[in-house]
Amino acid sequence: MKLKKNKGYVGIDITVSVIILLIVVPTIAGMIYNISRSNNQIKRTTQAANIITNVMENAKVITFANESTYLEAVYENIYDIYNGSGNIVEPEVKNSGTETTTTWTDNGTTYNDVKTRTMTIKIDDVLYKLQIGIQDNHDVDTEIPENTKKIIRTAVIYKIGGEQKTINLNTYLVLI
Repeated sequence: MKLKKNKGYVGIDITVSVIILLIVVPTIAGMIYNISRSNNQIKRTTQAANIITNVMENAKVITFANESTYLEAVYENIYDIYNGSGNIVEPEVKNSGTETTTTWTDNGTTYNDVKTRTMTIKIDDVLYKLQIGIQDNHDVDTEIPENTKKIIRTAVIYKIGGEQKTINLNTYLVLI
């Protein structure tokens, strides 16, 4: 004699299945979202690091005549690199990125009298604001004449998930 019939699903079977789906599906979706978000953060940070590396590589090979022409030459080289691949946001950025003397903040420290140029670069639909600055450096060896010691300051500002991120890189330039 059979006590049980197998003619379909019982209410408890369906309830257990739905509960399992309600637990597993959001967990997997959350994991996929977090992996995607981390991947985007890595891509954007890597791109910002590439931009700042290009600036520093160009800054090291340009001959220094004076601050304005040096800053202009570095700016022009970077402009040509990124404009050649169609990544400069505004075509008139060359003219709008005129040199200004500003206050520069780097990791909470403020520096005055930094001659700065700025451009916006768009790569893969992400905007990167590049700032290139030059400043007198009074902390290097006192044997070297004052007007030959400079600091090249660079910053790339970009957004990840609504949060603004900044990468700063500075290098010293001693003209002998």
